[in-house]
Amino acid sequence: MFGMQVPAFMLKQFYMAGSLRNAQSGIQFGLTNPLMPATIVEILEVAIAGHAHDLACIAFAQDGIEREALSVSQAAPVDFRKGALVTVMITGASLEPGRHGVHFKVRTLEFGSLSVEVEDTLTVDCGN
Repeated sequence: MFGMQVPAFMLKQFYMAGSLRNAQSGIQFGLTNPLMPATIVEILEVAIAGHAHDLACIAFAQDGIEREALSVSQAAPVDFRKGALVTVMITGASLEPGRHGVHFKVRTLEFGSLSVEVEDTLTVDCGN
């Protein structure tokens, strides 16, 4: 199955629309897996608003467990099962309100490299 092409419209379903936000430690957005299980063996790139962020500044949380992007490897993969919810965190970054491109690319055991490009709107949280 390695190298099987996954159509872009299907890959966009992994991004949780409306999840882009500034958090206390940086930028966050959410991913989900509505399709089929995949084994992520490498985080290749995370870019917001055209800026590729240093992978050393990127972590993600799944099932209450936080991992650094650089810790993902063939020897230490991530099981991205169907229905999983993941929060991606980019430390030390922030965004102005408005529409921004979100791009992430990973390598999976089953499908090879997968690249997702979407747009999302960051809104100002007025409160509380």
